[in-house]
Amino acid sequence: SSAIEIALKLSFQYHQQSGNKDKKKFISLANGYHGETLGALGVTDVDLFTNTYKPLIKESIKIDGPMCSNCRYNQNFDSCSAQCFEIMEKAIEQNHDEIAAVIVEPMVQGAAGMNMYSADYLKKLRKITEKYNVHFIADEIAMGFGRTGKMFAVDHAEISPDLMCIGKGLTAGYLPMSIVMMTDDIYDNFYSDYLLGKSFLHSHSYSGNALGCAVAVETLKIFEDENILEMVNEKGKYLKKKMLEIFGNHEQIKSCRQIGLIGAMELKNENLEDRLEGQSLKNYSKRVGYEIYKIGLTKGIILRPLGNVIYFMPPYIITKDEIDIILNKCKESIDEYYETTFKEKVKIKIDEHFIPFEV
Repeated sequence: SSAIEIALKLSFQYHQQSGNKDKKKFISLANGYHGETLGALGVTDVDLFTNTYKPLIKESIKIDGPMCSNCRYNQNFDSCSAQCFEIMEKAIEQNHDEIAAVIVEPMVQGAAGMNMYSADYLKKLRKITEKYNVHFIADEIAMGFGRTGKMFAVDHAEISPDLMCIGKGLTAGYLPMSIVMMTDDIYDNFYSDYLLGKSFLHSHSYSGNALGCAVAVETLKIFEDENILEMVNEKGKYLKKKMLEIFGNHEQIKSCRQIGLIGAMELKNENLEDRLEGQSLKNYSKRVGYEIYKIGLTKGIILRPLGNVIYFMPPYIITKDEIDIILNKCKESIDEYYETTFKEKVKIKIDEHFIPFEV
């Protein structure tokens, strides 16, 4: 959240100091998540986190982003050229005079249900933001440091943003630390004589923590010395292969998706009571993912549900045998939930429609 706050403030102040006084707004993607401080909540689109604080939040312009698992253009993910970018393109073209920056989670929208999308979307975004002098902010907090199989997720598109926020993997999760990187152009905009008042005034008590920086340096050495990216890609391919073997034809799984060491399975938007009525209906109140998570705990695994999506985001040191264990126990948990629930629903229906009679 601190990194996102810094990036938003840097972009805003840059434009104010560059004569672009009307550039005071931000664009972010629908269902995006960027943190829980007030500035970050303004570009976040997850009601669970934002609803309570709506009166305090300066809302960004929310744009429908790529939804490759439910593509409105009926495109195949592997051959997609991001036709859905036309929505973002139109928004920027119509509002660029007042837009300071666009912020996105590159390649994968995490809280949106591990929503993975085409690198072409990022390429098109980089091109149009450069055209209209709009900053491109890449929120790499969750996806940076190899998680998607590249050092940073934007590397899939072979582009470089104006501002990049990194953290989490930066210190391998051992100490809280984030960094905001920026172009020379943005940096130089603040590098001026003190009396001109262009300084970026933002600091916290533990900024630049020496211990955190030492761990971050060691993390970078490990990435280089132990070929971490090669390891991630090898295990990622195995994760995908095993997911498709185990869940590819599962009657309760709508789709499986994977990038790097992220695997996600989307449950069908259906609940058993409706199926008994011959209907299909979205119903999140049942908290199916959470119920499956609770069953998983009894089997010694921790599953993370995001709505109707269950995802795997294991540490890079996981073994292939451990991947097998997690996926198989996940299948057991899913099967146990649906089998138990289906029996209960059938019993309820029989009880409801039972009419006593005498022979």
